[in-house]
Amino acid sequence: MGLDSVELLVEIEKEFGIEISDLEAENIYTIGDFYEVILKKDSEEKNIEDVLQRLKTLISNKLGMDIKKLKLEMSIVNDLGLD
Repeated sequence: MGLDSVELLVEIEKEFGIEISDLEAENIYTIGDFYEVILKKDSEEKNIEDVLQRLKTLISNKLGMDIKKLKLEMSIVNDLGLD
């Protein structure tokens, strides 16, 4: 994970009140991977649509991307342009 990806990871950890280990971070390649880690870590969160919306909003705000264009299968590096 490059610096931009790590900064996104830290913001996601803060937003959701979770901690993502280095081992878990090594296996995050897509928005969907972040989503799955959040759901696994935040077992208290019952509204999975809310989690997805919050994740997309955070990414959209950080990267200045249209939230409607963000898809779970999008690559952190190739599609979002993070290193």
